Amino acid sequence: MSGLFGDSARQANDSLRGYIYQILRSVVVWLELGENEQLYLEGAEDLDRIYDGEALTEQVKDTAGSGNITLRTPTVVEAIDHFWEHAARNPEIKLRFRYLTTSNAGIERNSPFGAGQGGIDLWNSAAAAPGTPKAEAATASLVEFLIEEGTVSKPVRDFLSSGNHEQIFHRLIMPIEWVTGQHDGLAMIRLIKDRLVTHGATTGIAPADAEAAFDALYTAAFEAAARKEEIPLNRAQFLRIFAGATEIQLPKQDLRALVKAAMTPGYADALSLQMSTAVFEGAPPLPARHFRRVAQEKLLGEALIGGCALLHGSTGTGKTLIAASHFVGHDAIWLPLRDLSAAEVRSKLNLAVKGLRSEGRARNLVVDDLDALADPRPIEASLASLWRCQRELGGHLVLSSDRPLPARLAQAVELDSAREVQMQPLDRLEIEGFLRQSGCPSERVTTWGEILELSTLGHPQLVNARIAALEKVGFIEARAEDLLGNTPDVDRIRFEARRLIAELPTGPRELLYRASLLSGRVTRQHLMSIARIADAVSEPGDAIDVIAGPWLEATEDEAFRVSPLARGAAEEARGLVWVKSMHGQVAWTYLLQRTLTPWDISAILMHCYISGSSAPLAHLMQSLLSANDEVWTAISEACGFYTSLGLRTEDVLPFERTHDLYIFRILQYRIASEKDPELAMRLASKVDEEFENAPDDRASHFFRFLFLSQFLALTKVHYSMPVVISRAEEFRRLAAEMEKEFPDKMAEAGGALEAEISRSGYAQLVGFRLIGDIRDVGDIQRLVQALEIIPQESAREMLESIGNPENIWPYLIEQTWLSEDNNTQTDWPGYCETLLHAFELSARCGAHSMACAIAPVLIRTINENLGDANKAIETSIDLAKIVGDEPIFQCALAKVTCDSGDFPTALAIWKDALPRWPNPSQDIGAVFSYRIAGISSAQNDSWSEAVDFLDVARDLVDKGDRPEFALGLSMDAAFCRFMSGDRPAAVTGFGEVVSSLRPMQSKLCTEPLLSLQRRIGGILTAISDRNRTDTELKKLAGICSNPDPFITDASISPPLDLLRINLIDIELDHGGSLRCSFREAPHLRSSPFTAFRSTSAGPLFRLAQRTRDFTKIVADGLRQLDALAMASEQLANGSHDVMDHYDGRYRLWPVGAEELLIGNIIVALFDLAAAGELDRLPLTCSPEKSAV
Repeated sequence: MSGLFGDSARQANDSLRGYIYQILRSVVVWLELGENEQLYLEGAEDLDRIYDGEALTEQVKDTAGSGNITLRTPTVVEAIDHFWEHAARNPEIKLRFRYLTTSNAGIERNSPFGAGQGGIDLWNSAAAAPGTPKAEAATASLVEFLIEEGTVSKPVRDFLSSGNHEQIFHRLIMPIEWVTGQHDGLAMIRLIKDRLVTHGATTGIAPADAEAAFDALYTAAFEAAARKEEIPLNRAQFLRIFAGATEIQLPKQDLRALVKAAMTPGYADALSLQMSTAVFEGAPPLPARHFRRVAQEKLLGEALIGGCALLHGSTGTGKTLIAASHFVGHDAIWLPLRDLSAAEVRSKLNLAVKGLRSEGRARNLVVDDLDALADPRPIEASLASLWRCQRELGGHLVLSSDRPLPARLAQAVELDSAREVQMQPLDRLEIEGFLRQSGCPSERVTTWGEILELSTLGHPQLVNARIAALEKVGFIEARAEDLLGNTPDVDRIRFEARRLIAELPTGPRELLYRASLLSGRVTRQHLMSIARIADAVSEPGDAIDVIAGPWLEATEDEAFRVSPLARGAAEEARGLVWVKSMHGQVAWTYLLQRTLTPWDISAILMHCYISGSSAPLAHLMQSLLSANDEVWTAISEACGFYTSLGLRTEDVLPFERTHDLYIFRILQYRIASEKDPELAMRLASKVDEEFENAPDDRASHFFRFLFLSQFLALTKVHYSMPVVISRAEEFRRLAAEMEKEFPDKMAEAGGALEAEISRSGYAQLVGFRLIGDIRDVGDIQRLVQALEIIPQESAREMLESIGNPENIWPYLIEQTWLSEDNNTQTDWPGYCETLLHAFELSARCGAHSMACAIAPVLIRTINENLGDANKAIETSIDLAKIVGDEPIFQCALAKVTCDSGDFPTALAIWKDALPRWPNPSQDIGAVFSYRIAGISSAQNDSWSEAVDFLDVARDLVDKGDRPEFALGLSMDAAFCRFMSGDRPAAVTGFGEVVSSLRPMQSKLCTEPLLSLQRRIGGILTAISDRNRTDTELKKLAGICSNPDPFITDASISPPLDLLRINLIDIELDHGGSLRCSFREAPHLRSSPFTAFRSTSAGPLFRLAQRTRDFTKIVADGLRQLDALAMASEQLANGSHDVMDHYDGRYRLWPVGAEELLIGNIIVALFDLAAAGELDRLPLTCSPEKSAV
């Protein structure tokens, strides 16, 4: 879960994951080492593999969550610089550098290496092919890119600028390897364990035993990386660790005993001791209200497969019940050790061994309540003897303790961490399942589940007691005070815990009282902070060690969780006043941490609520309110319970000071807006009531201002437009007052809202809110109605806040038009009437940006949707009185004027207005306006003007974001050039378009490329058809840049080869050169399609005639004849698929087909003869035939 505050560069989540991944990678490399290789960790780089004067240094990154990498990625640039530095420092070593990451290789923006080619892949492919032209070309491209980017270090840039490409390849390109798309951490663990199993198989070690070496290797690698001194890892060290982890070390006396037992008949029968009823007990009975914890029992069962298992957790976590439930029906016996001295424990263990051997059969034994804090030496040998006995007899052994075993005891029973089962609190699903099992009504399960999880922290014994109490009263409806409520059963359980706490030494007891007020996990550092609160605990580190285990349960991340049995101990011992005061002080200790998690926020809320003071929350207010949505989603999950507090009339929140209440309410509302918008609306109504009764002072005004800022900013909570406008007007009024009376507070509030908002710009927040509330024309109507009842100055400020600093009004008005157009039942007269009403309001109050956005859409709608150009022109006269010669409106007026039949006037308006369009490169509306002007000019035979308009439109389009649209505009411009008479330039334009389509063919079956290629193919086919008239061609103006899909009965788009055939024909007829034909002819000859192999010989022969270069006409003709043979066979078989690929099989040509080729050869002979160039006749023969 991401952190919330502090310097993000210092937060450890990503770096910790990366460090774990680095250690795992270290283990993989360690397993690969040869006998003479050494592996240094955290040396020059993450891993340095040294061997015989060579080194492979490796940087390891687990960055898949951050996206792909390219040669622009900062860490990639840094890696290049680091390699160069290492090479300079170690000139005597042959150095290679590997950058290994879980990210994939991407493609740099704007494709500097060509379409579909990324720099990382280009680098790797060049390094893999030294001495080839491909490597030389790639090196040149990479050098040019790195120099132009200028992000590598100066020494690298100097080398790139001064060295030749061969030197650069061998000294920089070849030594660096980019390894991308690697396995994640879990896959890396599986890989390591697989290799361990394979290694162990060579010496007969079982897979499970071989995998057991993983933990030891990981620990050794971690320690090697953490050491300051550089001590390398090697293969010998791996072999020793593997052997130590997979072999069983048996004391000599135990070995002799085993040999004696095996060699002496009747040896076991010589023991005549009987099972002592004083030593063992039967399995404890399961309670009537037992909820079986399947997941925990499964973990215990899996642990027992490998040997002895340990259940550990604090008092009351259910260790005994888990074991008893697991062994139901499996003949288990118990050896209880609670409250026994070391001598008594040793005696019981020895008696147990004798009893088990006397019985001589496998039994399932649970050694309960083993004291892991006491000196292990007195019982170490006895416990080892018990484990050997169980192992020999084939029985299971389960140990239970309040903490993990010390190393000596763990070694005595051959216990590894994989077989240690830590008792977990019941999670929400388990608590809800327990409630259902106990008869809780389904509609109350969720609420009681939340309360029990918070009040008991999932402690099994406390959950059981609370559910028992609830069952007696019929699971009544939950109340806020139930969060802290107790029951007699819970009190009886805690009574014994209080007695034990009271017997603790002073320091540990005081720290436990303070820690008992905490919820959730707590770090050792946080406990130290709590110990330093007024009347500091002496020697806090020792105090923590004393209470860790029975009262502080260790968590997986080396933190602690306070045992719920300690809950309430402080109140009983110190009183409610002390508890409230300490809650307030504990809340402040969280702020000492560099990073807060959402669960920390939840804890602060709890402490502030109980203490009745929101001062720590006020300190966090600015950071909290400026956090992003992702963070607030996490906070809402952690803190959702607090949103419902104090909503009912009879509920009284514990805050005596008014501003404490306001701070709590603001955060309540912010959380509820993420989790439950309906609840947020109820909270807003409650806050309104409370503010009505609040003192009319500056403090109340300030916190009301803060609340309204959240009300307006959080658009996930949808209110009616009148409510939004009413709160916006109140917010504007308060902002004005605050600027006058409370400038310091205002500046602070401004920072909490948005650091860049100026003092006079708070109205923008209103604009942001309104932007989210305007989706269709009905919203515009409701907005106008709400604004008409407030002062015009306020209405102007609100409307202009949408227009400044970035004018959003055009997009909002266009959005309402699209919404109306998508309706199944459109009401365009009503739409126009609403827009006109909104225009009149904006004109009255001076909201110029809104008026300018409405005017063009209004006359366009009247013209195009109502079909009344004359009325649109009439309406524009009144609109122009307000918006004047605003260019966007003027362009819309030009279109209406053109549609009314007055193109000359329309053209004059376009030529005046379009160059004045504000910021056209950032507004797609400008592109479409130029396009409309171009198409309208073409339709009125003003082809030159059409070319000019379309060229500008094309230049304004971002080729990277809209490549197909830009290409469509280029084709439309080229077509208009063709129609204007500038046909050589037009043909060049056609050729550029066809060439640009080539790298895009992988997306041919998807829009918008599918429709674009269909339209381009249609234009080229039409132009190459000499029977088409200009009137017919004129209808094609502007079709290629049409954003709508091109609907046709054809299931496919025309292949690029068809466009190439038409392009060659057109260039031969109209081109000023043959550059396009020469470029496309090789691609046409290599076409895989039978249809185009059978038809391309014609235009290719025409091209040969034009140049009198007939060297390829025979090959072209033979290709045609082979394709015709296949096509003839397909037709005979009933196949008519023109997209079939040529299969290359030998077939007889159709009868008479060879005359096509012979005819071409004859024509070529006559052409060359007529030109007096028969010496160019391509007649060649082999040297052998020439000699004959």
